[in-house]
Amino acid sequence: TFSRYESETLLKNITDLLDHHGILYKTVKFNTAVDEVYLTMNEMMTHYTLSLMARDFVKVNALLKEDARRQNIYKESDYYLRGLSNQELVEILEEPDQWHIVDVVGAQYLLDERGVTYTDDDVELMRLHKMIQLRRPKTASRSNLILGYLLSICLGILGISMGLYYLNDKTVLPNGRKVLTFDRQSRAHGLRMTQISIVWSIVGIILAFTLNYLLL
Repeated sequence: TFSRYESETLLKNITDLLDHHGILYKTVKFNTAVDEVYLTMNEMMTHYTLSLMARDFVKVNALLKEDARRQNIYKESDYYLRGLSNQELVEILEEPDQWHIVDVVGAQYLLDERGVTYTDDDVELMRLHKMIQLRRPKTASRSNLILGYLLSICLGILGISMGLYYLNDKTVLPNGRKVLTFDRQSRAHGLRMTQISIVWSIVGIILAFTLNYLLL
């Protein structure tokens, strides 16, 4: 997944650009319930996801930035980012994948307007620094590991699910690459949870068949 959009119009603007440059993509429409308990048709929120080949992420980001600069929306006096502080604008540059590309370009422009210049190379270094942080594997919390082992012993199927989550879960980076979410130690715990769950599930099945046989 390259990005998510709340507006079909925004999505179409980008897909038109991709079509123009002959870049393959896939879009999916999602309807999400605002309230799953009191659900009506009026309480459905729609969003769209845009998926690309991983090799096209960098190229598409460059095309979108070039297109955003042509729009000049950020130069208008009522542009909503003008109310942000310099630090808040810098945070947009540090996490460009959380913002629309126009806002990233706009943040860079507004900072330059205020005498705080960040070149494209600076922004790219900030993005790479964030990428390095995202690549660092996480360590599962002690409480979650304890819960995982309890589930493995008491509820085999849930234990298998939790174990496989720690063992195989992957994070999609902004450049489209996938990396394992958890560190080696956490994944080792996930493997043990899965093994314990399978063993206890087999024991449970054997006991159930044995008890059923004795009662017949």
